[in-house]
Amino acid sequence: MEKAKGSIASVEEFAAGIIRLVEASMEKAIRVISIERGYDPRDFTLVAFGGGGPLHACALAHACGFRAC
Repeated sequence: MEKAKGSIASVEEFAAGIIRLVEASMEKAIRVISIERGYDPRDFTLVAFGGGGPLHACALAHACGFRAC
């Protein structure tokens, strides 16, 4: 069974990997609606709300260059 796990050491690492994948997808969506349309995220503030939004807000703000408030 240990061999079947591969390189994932724990359930926590697996979950963290899923979160990174989700955040990469969210970052791409933010880029499509901002940067690729000519808007600079540094001119805006990211507001997180709803279910899981706040969980991802800091990582997304950092990745996309949103300013801190």
